[in-house]
Amino acid sequence: MEHLTLLVVQPVARHDGGESYPIAIGRDSYIFNAKQQRRARLMWVLFVLAFVASMLLAGRMARNRHRSTKAWVWIAAFVGPLGPLALYVLGNRPIGASHA
Repeated sequence: MEHLTLLVVQPVARHDGGESYPIAIGRDSYIFNAKQQRRARLMWVLFVLAFVASMLLAGRMARNRHRSTKAWVWIAAFVGPLGPLALYVLGNRPIGASHA
């Protein structure tokens, strides 16, 4: 049986003494104001930029180390900054090893 939850939105006090209502109401009655939404959006942008930057870095490092660029870009897409770190630890491709 599902429970019905009544959610009452109350005004939020502002720093200038006035009142404002929250912009969005999240799941489980969490209330997000505009500042929290901007912070969450900024964190998401930084997260995406870190993954894109790690993909670019892994591609360049793989090319310089004579490893498969495409494979390392995909690895970095899945593991993020750990991709270039793993490539750094592995070093150059051994002489005589096949290149995909």
